[in-house]
Amino acid sequence: MSLNISDCQKIVIPEGAIYLGPSDKIYSAGFLFLEPGKELPVHSRPVVEELCQTEGTSTIILYDKNILVDKIILEVGEKVKIPANFFHQHINSEKTTSLTFWEFNGDIAKIIDDIRNNK
Repeated sequence: MSLNISDCQKIVIPEGAIYLGPSDKIYSAGFLFLEPGKELPVHSRPVVEELCQTEGTSTIILYDKNILVDKIILEVGEKVKIPANFFHQHINSEKTTSLTFWEFNGDIAKIIDDIRNNK
C-alpha cells in the first residue's frame, strides 16, 4: 500500500510522533517518527509487524524473555517483519530523525485506540 504521511492523524509522543493511517480489524498502517536519541519502550503486537525504513536509520532490538536475541539496523528502503507477540524495541541512536512505515494485517484496534488516547 502507498500511504502519504500527510493523510495520517499525527499523535505526538515524548519520543517523536505516531502517524495513524487507515485502520480497521483487517489492516492498519502508519508511520513512527523518532527524534534523535529516542526509543520506544519494549512492546509486542498480537499480529506480525511489517516495517520499512523511509528516512534516517532505525534499530530494532528483539527480545526473548528479556534476553536480547537480535539487533536489526534498518537503513532507508530496508524492511523487516517482526513475528506476532515477539517483544521488541524501536531505537533511533542517530543524530538525525528516523521515519519508519509500519503495517499490520490483523486486528490491532485496541492498540490504535490506546495510541489515540495516549496510553
